Amino acid sequence: GRSFIAGNDFHSVPVPALLDWSVPVAAGFAYSAYRLAVLAACLLVAAGMFWTIERTRAGAAIRAAAEKPEMVDLLGLDARGVHMLVFGAGTALAMLGGALAAPLYSVYPNMGDGFLIVSFVVVVVGGLGSVAGAFWAALLVGLVDTLAKVFVPVGAGAAIYVLMAAVLLFRPSGLFSAGRA
Repeated sequence: GRSFIAGNDFHSVPVPALLDWSVPVAAGFAYSAYRLAVLAACLLVAAGMFWTIERTRAGAAIRAAAEKPEMVDLLGLDARGVHMLVFGAGTALAMLGGALAAPLYSVYPNMGDGFLIVSFVVVVVGGLGSVAGAFWAALLVGLVDTLAKVFVPVGAGAAIYVLMAAVLLFRPSGLFSAGRA
Protein backbone atom coordinates (compact mmCIF):
# COMPACT_ATOMS: atom_id res chain seq x y z
CA GLY A 1 0.00 0.00 0.00
CA ARG A 2 2.35 2.73 1.20
CA SER A 3 5.12 1.77 -1.22
CA PHE A 4 2.70 1.70 -4.14
CA ILE A 5 1.53 5.25 -3.39
CA ALA A 6 4.80 6.85 -2.27
CA GLY A 7 7.37 4.62 -3.99
CA ASN A 8 10.30 2.89 -2.33
CA ASP A 9 12.76 5.76 -2.54
CA PHE A 10 14.89 6.66 0.45
CA HIS A 11 15.32 10.37 1.12
CA SER A 12 17.73 12.10 3.44
CA VAL A 13 16.73 15.19 5.40
CA PRO A 14 19.51 17.53 6.52
CA VAL A 15 19.90 18.53 10.16
CA PRO A 16 18.64 22.11 10.65
CA ALA A 17 21.57 24.54 10.28
CA LEU A 18 20.85 26.04 13.72
CA LEU A 19 21.55 22.66 15.36
CA ASP A 20 24.26 21.34 13.02
CA TRP A 21 27.08 21.37 15.57
CA SER A 22 28.35 19.18 18.39
CA VAL A 23 28.68 19.52 22.13
CA PRO A 24 31.99 18.27 23.58
CA VAL A 25 31.20 15.70 26.27
CA ALA A 26 34.56 14.11 27.08
CA ALA A 27 38.07 14.07 25.69
CA GLY A 28 37.72 13.18 22.03
CA PHE A 29 33.96 12.67 22.25
CA ALA A 30 31.21 15.06 21.17
CA TYR A 31 27.43 14.70 20.98
CA SER A 32 25.20 16.13 18.28
CA ALA A 33 23.32 19.28 19.29
CA TYR A 34 20.38 18.09 17.19
CA ARG A 35 20.17 14.83 19.14
CA LEU A 36 20.24 16.80 22.40
CA ALA A 37 17.45 19.03 21.06
CA VAL A 38 15.42 15.92 20.14
CA LEU A 39 15.99 14.56 23.65
CA ALA A 40 14.79 17.85 25.17
CA ALA A 41 11.75 17.91 22.88
CA CYS A 42 10.86 14.33 23.81
CA LEU A 43 11.19 15.05 27.52
CA LEU A 44 8.97 18.13 27.14
CA VAL A 45 6.35 16.16 25.22
CA ALA A 46 6.44 13.34 27.81
CA ALA A 47 6.08 15.82 30.69
CA GLY A 48 3.26 17.60 28.87
CA MET A 49 1.44 14.33 28.22
CA PHE A 50 1.82 13.24 31.83
CA TRP A 51 0.60 16.60 33.13
CA THR A 52 -2.33 16.66 30.71
CA ILE A 53 -3.47 13.11 31.41
CA GLU A 54 -2.90 13.12 35.17
CA ARG A 55 -3.61 16.72 36.22
CA THR A 56 -6.30 18.25 33.99
CA ARG A 57 -10.05 17.85 33.48
CA ALA A 58 -9.37 16.86 29.87
CA GLY A 59 -7.05 14.14 31.16
CA ALA A 60 -9.73 12.92 33.55
CA ALA A 61 -12.14 12.71 30.61
CA ILE A 62 -9.55 10.79 28.58
CA ARG A 63 -8.91 8.34 31.42
CA ALA A 64 -12.62 7.90 32.04
CA ALA A 65 -13.39 7.38 28.34
CA ALA A 66 -10.67 4.73 28.18
CA GLU A 67 -12.01 2.89 31.25
CA LYS A 68 -15.78 3.26 31.05
CA PRO A 69 -17.03 5.06 27.94
CA GLU A 70 -20.68 4.48 28.85
CA MET A 71 -20.18 6.33 32.15
CA VAL A 72 -18.62 9.27 30.32
CA ASP A 73 -21.67 9.41 28.05
CA LEU A 74 -23.95 9.42 31.12
CA LEU A 75 -21.98 12.37 32.51
CA GLY A 76 -22.79 14.38 29.40
CA LEU A 77 -19.47 14.03 27.60
CA ASP A 78 -19.16 12.40 24.22
CA ALA A 79 -16.89 9.38 24.75
CA ARG A 80 -16.60 8.85 21.01
CA GLY A 81 -15.52 12.48 20.59
CA VAL A 82 -12.91 12.01 23.33
CA HIS A 83 -11.62 8.91 21.55
CA MET A 84 -11.40 10.82 18.26
CA LEU A 85 -9.58 13.69 19.97
CA VAL A 86 -7.06 11.27 21.50
CA PHE A 87 -6.60 9.57 18.12
CA GLY A 88 -5.94 12.98 16.54
CA ALA A 89 -3.46 13.87 19.29
CA GLY A 90 -1.71 10.53 18.78
CA THR A 91 -1.50 11.20 15.06
CA ALA A 92 0.00 14.63 15.73
CA LEU A 93 2.57 13.07 18.07
CA ALA A 94 3.45 10.47 15.42
CA MET A 95 3.95 13.27 12.89
CA LEU A 96 6.17 15.14 15.36
CA GLY A 97 8.16 11.96 15.96
CA GLY A 98 8.60 11.45 12.23
CA ALA A 99 9.69 15.05 11.72
CA LEU A 100 12.21 14.82 14.57
CA ALA A 101 13.52 11.46 13.34
CA ALA A 102 13.83 12.49 9.68
CA PRO A 103 17.32 14.05 10.00
CA LEU A 104 18.54 11.02 11.99
CA TYR A 105 17.23 8.27 9.70
CA SER A 106 16.49 7.99 6.01
CA VAL A 107 12.89 8.80 5.17
CA TYR A 108 10.94 6.12 3.31
CA PRO A 109 7.35 4.84 3.37
CA ASN A 110 7.92 2.05 5.90
CA MET A 111 10.35 3.90 8.17
CA GLY A 112 8.05 3.68 11.19
CA ASP A 113 7.64 -0.09 11.19
CA GLY A 114 10.64 -0.80 13.43
CA PHE A 115 9.62 1.96 15.83
CA LEU A 116 6.10 0.54 15.98
CA ILE A 117 7.34 -2.87 17.09
CA VAL A 118 9.60 -1.36 19.77
CA SER A 119 6.69 0.84 20.91
CA PHE A 120 4.58 -2.29 21.37
CA VAL A 121 7.35 -3.80 23.52
CA VAL A 122 7.48 -0.59 25.59
CA VAL A 123 3.72 -0.66 26.21
CA VAL A 124 3.80 -4.33 27.24
CA VAL A 125 6.80 -3.83 29.55
CA GLY A 126 5.46 -0.59 31.04
CA GLY A 127 1.89 -1.74 31.49
CA LEU A 128 -1.30 -0.59 29.82
CA GLY A 129 -2.73 2.67 31.08
CA SER A 130 0.42 4.04 32.65
CA VAL A 131 2.03 7.06 30.99
CA ALA A 132 4.82 7.14 33.58
CA GLY A 133 5.22 3.39 33.07
CA ALA A 134 5.64 3.91 29.34
CA PHE A 135 8.31 6.54 30.00
CA TRP A 136 10.31 4.31 32.38
CA ALA A 137 9.78 1.24 30.20
CA ALA A 138 11.10 3.15 27.18
CA LEU A 139 14.27 3.97 29.12
CA LEU A 140 14.59 0.34 30.26
CA VAL A 141 14.02 -1.08 26.76
CA GLY A 142 16.56 1.39 25.32
CA LEU A 143 19.09 0.47 28.00
CA VAL A 144 18.62 -3.28 27.47
CA ASP A 145 18.90 -2.84 23.69
CA THR A 146 22.08 -0.75 23.96
CA LEU A 147 23.76 -3.02 26.52
CA ALA A 148 22.91 -6.08 24.42
CA LYS A 149 24.46 -4.47 21.35
CA VAL A 150 27.64 -3.76 23.31
CA PHE A 151 28.00 -7.02 25.25
CA VAL A 152 26.14 -9.62 23.15
CA PRO A 153 26.15 -8.33 19.56
CA VAL A 154 25.09 -11.67 18.09
CA GLY A 155 21.87 -11.89 20.11
CA ALA A 156 21.19 -8.19 20.52
CA GLY A 157 18.16 -8.24 18.24
CA ALA A 158 16.34 -10.60 20.60
CA ALA A 159 17.19 -8.83 23.87
CA ILE A 160 14.12 -6.60 24.12
CA TYR A 161 11.85 -9.53 23.23
CA VAL A 162 13.45 -11.62 25.98
CA LEU A 163 12.77 -8.70 28.35
CA MET A 164 9.15 -8.55 27.18
CA ALA A 165 8.73 -12.32 27.61
CA ALA A 166 10.17 -12.15 31.14
CA VAL A 167 7.81 -9.32 32.05
CA LEU A 168 4.83 -11.22 30.62
CA LEU A 169 5.89 -14.33 32.55
CA PHE A 170 6.50 -12.72 35.93
CA ARG A 171 4.31 -9.59 35.81
CA PRO A 172 1.68 -9.90 33.08
CA SER A 173 0.19 -6.48 33.86
CA GLY A 174 3.55 -4.79 33.20
CA LEU A 175 6.25 -3.42 35.46
CA PHE A 176 4.55 -0.08 36.05
CA SER A 177 0.89 -0.89 35.39
CA ALA A 178 -1.82 1.38 36.69
CA GLY A 179 -3.49 -1.52 38.48
CA ARG A 180 -5.18 -2.84 35.34
CA ALA A 181 -4.45 -5.52 32.78
